[in-house]
Amino acid sequence: MIRARPLAMVVLGFVPACADAYDPYSAAVVGDLARHPGDAVGDARSGVYEVGIEPGFCDCPVIGLIPLCAPVGLVESGALYFAEVVEGDGVLLIRIANVELVGSIDAAGTFAIGLVENLDSLASEGELVTRVDGNITALDGEGPRPPLTLHGELVRRVDARVGDVAVACEGRYPVRGDRQF
Repeated sequence: MIRARPLAMVVLGFVPACADAYDPYSAAVVGDLARHPGDAVGDARSGVYEVGIEPGFCDCPVIGLIPLCAPVGLVESGALYFAEVVEGDGVLLIRIANVELVGSIDAAGTFAIGLVENLDSLASEGELVTRVDGNITALDGEGPRPPLTLHGELVRRVDARVGDVAVACEGRYPVRGDRQF
């Protein structure tokens, strides 16, 4: 029994370290989102949504003319944009400002979509990871295309080196939109 106790302590001591290793915003996890479709069936949530990305928190620095705190591409927070939403049997794609975020959606409308962009160039190296977790839910209404609303949180993480400057930062932005057609 004495020998089993040290082994159990080693095993139990290892379990929390493994549990802490999962990072939903890592490039590996976000890059894998589209490979695991949800259980939604059909395309009932597809359409064009007017989407607002609200001002949020961002601890990214400004490097030259590069807006590291822009939520998606060159989209600014606080403005409204039209986003194309395409749903197909458990997979969700949202296209906004020439950026495509892809992932999964379940039958209840809960989704996780993302994009991993490689920042490697002559002056920099690293990754820009964008992930949105949220829901698309029905509003009161009738007809073949009932009104829908989209809401969630966009997280954008930069892990890069620009010249001699190491950059590891994150921005978080509330997202909300209504289907227009």
